[in-house]
Amino acid sequence: MNKKKNIRSAFTNKLRPLPEFKYDIETSVKFLLSCAKQRQFISFIEFNRFYKIPDQDWPLVYPLLYRHLNLVLKYCFENNYPPLSVLVVARDMKKSGEMTKRQITRLSKALSKYQDKPSSPTDEVRDMNDLHKLQNLCFESASNITISKKNNLKQLNENIRP
Repeated sequence: MNKKKNIRSAFTNKLRPLPEFKYDIETSVKFLLSCAKQRQFISFIEFNRFYKIPDQDWPLVYPLLYRHLNLVLKYCFENNYPPLSVLVVARDMKKSGEMTKRQITRLSKALSKYQDKPSSPTDEVRDMNDLHKLQNLCFESASNITISKKNNLKQLNENIRP
């Protein structure tokens, strides 16, 4: 019994404290806009590294990152920007800009949640072709976008804190 207690205390001593980080919507939009201007995709891990989030924290950060990318999507719709969060893809799909079926489903749900109604065929994502249309829209529109500060930006950022 004493041995079990020693093993347990040794294990708890090795646990790292949870990371302190905070995503910022405006910073993310600017970063994704710079990627769009260069016509390149960014991986989820590279996105986290931009925020100096260690790779080993991925299981903890993954759901928060998706939540943040959805808020970026919402911000883009509110400001009439293309949905820049479609440029963030898995590391092994970075060259092609493709997403897994599960990621496309999540993106489709977020698109329908944050936009009032689809105004063009590129506002819906049902498959890889629709995704590529949205990504090309981001690439083509990037040079015409200027970021303006909004009053509710701080309020959105406060909702992201883990």
